[in-house]
Amino acid sequence: EVAPQWDTGRLSDGLAPVDLHLATRACGPGVRSKSCGASTWLPLLALLRERTLCFARARGAAEVASPPAASTRRSDELGSAPMPVVRVLGHKESLAFLQAGGSLVRMNDGEQLMMHPDFNAPLTRLSDTMLRMQLVAQASCPGLCVGLLHPEDEEAVRALGPTHHEWWATKGFRLTRALFDIGLLPPNRTYCFGLATYRPKSGPDQMTTVEFARAWDRVFANSSVLLVQPPSKNFFERCGGCQPLEDGMFLGGGKRLPPFRLAKKVVSLNPDLLKYGHVVGTEWPGVLATVRVAATRARADTVAVIWGPFADILVSELACRGLRAIDIGNLLNILKGGEEARDTDPDEG
Repeated sequence: EVAPQWDTGRLSDGLAPVDLHLATRACGPGVRSKSCGASTWLPLLALLRERTLCFARARGAAEVASPPAASTRRSDELGSAPMPVVRVLGHKESLAFLQAGGSLVRMNDGEQLMMHPDFNAPLTRLSDTMLRMQLVAQASCPGLCVGLLHPEDEEAVRALGPTHHEWWATKGFRLTRALFDIGLLPPNRTYCFGLATYRPKSGPDQMTTVEFARAWDRVFANSSVLLVQPPSKNFFERCGGCQPLEDGMFLGGGKRLPPFRLAKKVVSLNPDLLKYGHVVGTEWPGVLATVRVAATRARADTVAVIWGPFADILVSELACRGLRAIDIGNLLNILKGGEEARDTDPDEG
């Protein structure tokens, strides 16, 4: 049941049977679900873990089996190996990809911390989340681009400002290298620029705040957009003062703000319909179904998501089902300018 979904990247379809079976109270007459679920699913889960969580162990075993190629690197030296062949599109190239109708997940610091088994303790994120994030990073679906920063391209991040450059040069790039080193980020593929939602302030892709807003307006030009964002003090401000619509599923009628000034239609999903925050595995099929139903009812061809690292799980699921989706992160704060932009990006003047 799981294998066909795995190959097509439809992750929730693959994991939902596991969640459902383990949640079932009885698997048959007189059989407890715990024993039934374990006997049925533990071999499969072992295979999934072997394919996703144990690259480092498998690699180490292979090296031990071949003494001439044995490695003496310690676990704290991960990220010191030579970088594989990787191409990362520039900032403007990534925006051009999105303007042509592409989807985007952004695997930056938060997402990378969640997906690396050695950099984050189980108490701070669920193992299910780690697994799903790893699968997002490896997703290969038509029109979907995985965004990150090339660990050897300091000039690209320096263009965003000194604060960005200092953090990535001293901490972030080491984490990205480690993920390439243990195989959780696939080599020999083209990535998008992971910080495309931040304005380049110098270099060949430099843009003024006006140019940056216009570039993002073109990303959603002529699109019918469903905006998915959690409840917050800025919710109504971000949707331009939108108001609840009659069906209770959407809010709309707000002022068009960048990056949606050129969109045909924009509605926001009622935030009460989703549980935001740490979503456990059994809840993801419901999250996905809610957003897909909302997109269908709204006749939306594009879903813009604000949901921290969890946005990338949702975006990849939608994009791999043929619905354009973009993780826009804190883009609305930056496009607003002023103090809110500086709170999000200290390098914004």
